[in-house]
Formats: sequence, C-alpha cells, structure tokens
Amino acid sequence: MQNMSFSVLHTIPGFSFKHYQKLVSLEVSIDDFLAKPHNYQHALNLNHEMITFIQEQKFTPYLKKLETWLTSSDKHHLIHLTDLAFPPQLKQISDPPLSLYAIGDIALLNTLQLAIVGTRQASLYGSECIKALIPNLLQAKLTINSGMALGIDTLAHQEALNQNGKTIAVLGTGVNTCYPAQNRHLYAQIQNHGLVISEFLLGQAPKRFHFPKRNRLISGLSLGVVVIEAAHKSGSLITAMHALEQNRDVFAIPGNIFHNQSNGCHKLIQMGAKLVCSAEDIIEELNLTQTLNTSQTPFQQSLLLTSEQQLVFDSIGSSCTTIDKIIDTTNLTYAKITGILFELEMEALVSAVPGGYKRI
Repeated sequence: MQNMSFSVLHTIPGFSFKHYQKLVSLEVSIDDFLAKPHNYQHALNLNHEMITFIQEQKFTPYLKKLETWLTSSDKHHLIHLTDLAFPPQLKQISDPPLSLYAIGDIALLNTLQLAIVGTRQASLYGSECIKALIPNLLQAKLTINSGMALGIDTLAHQEALNQNGKTIAVLGTGVNTCYPAQNRHLYAQIQNHGLVISEFLLGQAPKRFHFPKRNRLISGLSLGVVVIEAAHKSGSLITAMHALEQNRDVFAIPGNIFHNQSNGCHKLIQMGAKLVCSAEDIIEELNLTQTLNTSQTPFQQSLLLTSEQQLVFDSIGSSCTTIDKIIDTTNLTYAKITGILFELEMEALVSAVPGGYKRI
C-alpha cells in the first residue's frame, strides 16, 4: 500500500519534492496525509485545488490506468524516490523527481552516465564529432544519455546503439508518448536495447515548460554533460547550467567561429567548460580509469557527511538497526535522527526495513 500511496503523491497537481521533504520532517506518514490533507494545509502550503484533488480522490482513474500500464509489460516500471532502484545521483540534486516512469532496462539508471546534448539542426561536423567520440566513451563503460530531440540528441542515441552500447532517453513527455514523432523507430530501439524514462504522468503531451525541467534530469543522472553545437540561446545551455549547479562537469566541443551553432559552446568554454578535442579529454577529466578499478560509483565516493550524519551512519549495521538503538548509540533526539535518516536515504546510504534501518 505504501508504494500505491507514494504513487498518489506525484499525481497531485503542484505537489513537489519540497512538499514531501516537509511531510517527512513532520513525521507524518503518506497514508495519514492522504486521509486528512486539510490538517497539513498550512504546514505544507497546499492550495485549495490540491486539497480538493486529494479529498475527492480524483487520482483514482489515473491509478487504474497506471496499474494497467505496469502490468501490460515486464519492461514497464515506476520507480519512487524511496525505492532502492532510484538512481542515487538523482537524489543529490536539489529537486529530484518523486517518481520516474521507465521502459526498458532499469539497471542502466545505476551505471556511469555521460550526457550528450546539442542543436536540433546538427551539421555534418556535429555528426562526425559524435562518431569520433562515442566508441571510446563506450569502451570506458559509460552509458550515453540525452533527450531524444532531433539533431545531436538523436545522433548520440543512435550511434550508441550502432556501437552496441547502452543509452538512456530522458523525455519531456509521458514515457509512453513518443516525441518527436519522427523518432518512433529510435524510441522503439531504445526501449528494447536501452532505457526510456520520464517524470511526467503517462500520456502527458509535450509542453514548452516540460523540456527545461526535463533537462535537470539529463544532467543530474550524469557525471558530466558534453555540448556539441549549440546556439547562444539554447536548451543545451540550460542543461549545462543545471550541470554546473549540480556540481557536474561540463564539456564543450569548439566549432567554426562564424557559425551561430558554435556560439553556445564557445560561451561555455569562456565560462570554464572543458574544451574537448577527443574522447580521451573527457575520460581523463572524469578520471574514469581510477573509477573503473573501484566498486563504488563517483557519486558514492564524493559524499561528504556532516559529523551528525556520520554518527548516525556509523550506528547502523548491515542488518536491521532499530531507531531506539540508534538513539542509544548517538544520544541524538528522535526528531534529529529521523531527519538525518531521511538525508542518508536520499544519498542511498541506508534503507528502511521492517523494524528499522540498514546500510545499503
């Protein structure tokens, strides 16, 4: 029932990660919140539309549609923020999605990823850059992700597939909606040999504001973002800005100074993006040789815990540790511990189990 309850949360119009954070800090279960949403209207800053949506259970038809979709194929998945399958790197961004819809191989979410983005009007030069980069990037065990837009995105996905590599398409529509329509064949290929994901509800049509929002997931999933051919004002630059905010690496391929499609890349290089002339430039910057020799992902290696987070983490074993035991060990308050446990869950360091918590 907990998973179904969580499924309800992301159907509520305007309900965000910040609302969920507040719910956790109040130590309120999702079921209690859904049963009496008016009790938390002020604390969560919920508007009348949200309260009415919950009270009148307007989510019911969608949940039936969701159940039908999930059971129609073993390639269909819904992954919640609190699930072990949810990618830990996405939990580190400031506004992770509450849920991800997926079609394909969800194990790819926890692989090392590199985003490749760029113009929808790719030139022969852009195509040649992709063909030169991707084979060596795949040899470095990277999964290529992008947004399945026309141009550079499409070329990146297709080249990864052509080289028998793995690729993830992050959509700005519902995961069961192919956009653009011209990419129907690519969409089917990625479902069968990679992964298609979206945070938007099933059946959601493309809307202008979806795509900037989607771009934060492209960067958030990735070790870094490579921009190939982008104008001065481009969605690819939005992805690059998200990457900088998320402490991801940004790479840019230089182009012809007389071409508008190169202006965005040159601007990024002026701002400090790594100038890329070969796949080796990216591989060296990401220190992938060292990464591949360790069992941890770069995201896990880079986590820096506060003293209290470390104290709580150290008190938790590989089997179930009760909250009472954690309190006895740390001498922290219940409220403080529950907040820290939530933070550690977001970092994919611990998980809730019946009776307590254990290390992942």
